[in-house]
Amino acid sequence: MLRAGSTLAWGRWRAKVTAVLEEEGARLLVTSLAGEPPERVRGEGTVCELAFRDPVGKFAAYWVDPERSEVTPTGEPRPGTCAVHLGDAWVLSEVLDVGPRELTIRLPNARIPGPEDAGAPVAQDERVVGMLYMYFLETDCVGRAVRIDFIESRLGRAVRRLRGRRS
Repeated sequence: MLRAGSTLAWGRWRAKVTAVLEEEGARLLVTSLAGEPPERVRGEGTVCELAFRDPVGKFAAYWVDPERSEVTPTGEPRPGTCAVHLGDAWVLSEVLDVGPRELTIRLPNARIPGPEDAGAPVAQDERVVGMLYMYFLETDCVGRAVRIDFIESRLGRAVRRLRGRRS
């Protein structure tokens, strides 16, 4: 069952499922644009086809079978405690700042994200609020995440455009 935090792979390419979202009757999984997202990905034994890439939102969306996926509850971010899915576990972190499109997150120096953590979901109150897309080291490990509500708005517009072309 594909859900937020599941690992996606195709060849050497690896990323996390940020969220599984329903839009206009379609179910899509969202992940980072890390590297060049492949046309197909596999996760939890399921192959998903690329729907589109969004360079502004910094995400890729893949069509996913509703029978093999679990819709992700989402919410609006706020400064304070959060959890980021790194490796195989949720790691306690902190949202430092919330902007109109992005979040700034302090991650523990003991658990620095790896390349396979691209697209890691950021959660507060058991709801995904963002997608980790980069980090840098200063005194602390600081990450940047795209707000999930920003991704949802772009996803909705893109699916409506795709549906318009198919009709």
